[in-house]
Amino acid sequence: PAGQLLTVSYYETQAEAESEINPILNIDSYTNNILETDVNGVQGIWVRVDGDTANDCIGLGIHVQLTVLPNPVIISGLPDFIVCSDDPEFGIFDLTAQDAAITGGNPDYQVNYYASLANYTSVPPIAIGNPLFYLNVTDPQRIYYSATDVNTGCTTFDATQFFFDIGVNPNPTTFLPSDIEVCDDAVADGFTTIDLTVRNTQITGGFDPTVTVSYHLTLAGANAADGSIVDATMFVNTVNPQIVFARVTNNTTGCFSTEPLQVEVFPIPVPVIPADYEVCDPDNDGVFDSFELSTRDAEITGGDASLSVAYYLTEDDAINAPVGLEIDNMMYINNDPFFQTIYARVFSAQGCFAVVPLNLVVLNTPMPNDMPEDYELCDDDTDGLAVFDLISQEPQILDGLDPTIFTIQWYVSLGDAQAQFPAIATPDMYTSNTAT
Repeated sequence: PAGQLLTVSYYETQAEAESEINPILNIDSYTNNILETDVNGVQGIWVRVDGDTANDCIGLGIHVQLTVLPNPVIISGLPDFIVCSDDPEFGIFDLTAQDAAITGGNPDYQVNYYASLANYTSVPPIAIGNPLFYLNVTDPQRIYYSATDVNTGCTTFDATQFFFDIGVNPNPTTFLPSDIEVCDDAVADGFTTIDLTVRNTQITGGFDPTVTVSYHLTLAGANAADGSIVDATMFVNTVNPQIVFARVTNNTTGCFSTEPLQVEVFPIPVPVIPADYEVCDPDNDGVFDSFELSTRDAEITGGDASLSVAYYLTEDDAINAPVGLEIDNMMYINNDPFFQTIYARVFSAQGCFAVVPLNLVVLNTPMPNDMPEDYELCDDDTDGLAVFDLISQEPQILDGLDPTIFTIQWYVSLGDAQAQFPAIATPDMYTSNTAT
């Protein structure tokens, strides 16, 4: 009724409320009684309302229900979270990669991460804004975490349990290698076997037993450490030129770096086997002191100006090209009298080469009678002209030389003879052109 004073008291059980024993005294800071809580986490509080005029006028019932919702159960003691980075101290961390380990895979839990204890214990806590791309501030650094049940809003915090350390392992230091340039094989198709490992030390900056170098057809394959190139010492290119990728992996940390490597196959020159280089020997001793070998370059290279020629005494020297054993290509004196084979090494700017022989032939110079008797005829008509049979004089000029081997050409002047043009067309019927 209006104006009546009421007394409200609280009890954990109906029996206590009815008998007015064990009232809850600290109603502003009551801790629920787990013994009175059902399987759903609900505890009923009995409320007794007494009138101030008649104690037997009471109101009694469960008017308060206490529901205790559990905080998320999450995992502690996580191992260190290490990433690889080109920077030895700083790296980008995807902290959300830890979500499953923390929550045990519970999809109802939302995990927040904190960069320091101060941020974790701040009111309200200051979570990392973008945990997908977090840049550490120290190495190592301790990261704290909490989890919130998205259905209940309950959150688990504990700075003594829920943390892990992040750290950086540096990627190996690598260097961009120079191209591998090799010569084609016997099948001139631009494809050949290539040993990629010759660039290992160049890529790693020297021999380094702490890393392993592997090779891959693509950058994606190098990042994934695929097996696209099984034996790097026996790699056969598939295009020419071709870029492959080296992966340098730290044997301890597993961190890696990659470098591109270009390989290119160059053609082997196809030289022309030259005609014999024949010279006449003025003194017939079989040795000629001025073979100008360079005059055969164009014939041997087929006129290809991109090719160079060097000459050697032996085929082995021409193949191996030892320094200092090249023959003087401007004035060579043959070692073997009359006939000697030397070898031309024909090579490109990339070092691809082929070898062909060049025969040096020294021919004896004929030694005719250079003081023949004068050839005289009688002038029957006193005009100073006569028809001379020059061929009739050849025996005395040959002076014993075999006419089946040696032939004589006739000229009207020394200059014509030296130029070998024009020869007298009918030496057996030559008419002198001046009166003598």
